[in-house]
Amino acid sequence: MKSHNGPWKITSSKVKYENPWISVREDRVIQIDGKPGLFGIVTVSPGVSVLAVDADYNVYLTRQFRYAMEQECLEAIGGVKDQGEDWIQTARRELKEESGITAAKWTDLGPLDPLTSIISVRARLFLAEDLTLGERNLDGNEKIDIIKMPFAEALEKAKKGEVADSPTLILLYKTALLRPELLK
Repeated sequence: MKSHNGPWKITSSKVKYENPWISVREDRVIQIDGKPGLFGIVTVSPGVSVLAVDADYNVYLTRQFRYAMEQECLEAIGGVKDQGEDWIQTARRELKEESGITAAKWTDLGPLDPLTSIISVRARLFLAEDLTLGERNLDGNEKIDIIKMPFAEALEKAKKGEVADSPTLILLYKTALLRPELLK
């Protein structure tokens, strides 16, 4: 066990729950002010989100029911990084599995650290271009609709709150900055 995390002294640490995708840990600490405190940390498996954009400036998003949100969500393609994979391998695999798409051009749009106060997750964002459509291979627990729409329409849906998934929002806005011609 680590004895410190930044300015906090850790007095005890215990995993309260764990499954293949997440773990929940409770750390008892001495706070910065010297008083006892408590931190709860959710650690999530690392993963990727991919925004696929074709030559006609269309994006390919997913619509799927998200159990935790209790609703269908419009999102970028993504998934969990397998043991031994590097980021781009995960991005290529997830794009192909979920949509049947392969891409010849990849742009790494960097890391994403959502909700850094309570969640520890390593995520990476990618833009995929020069697309070839093919057959997809969904996991048994996936029911995913692929939604093709103009990039500008997807960005408008983001502005209206119809896209609320943080990796997707960041992918759309970073791509708009990187590739302003997609807004035409």
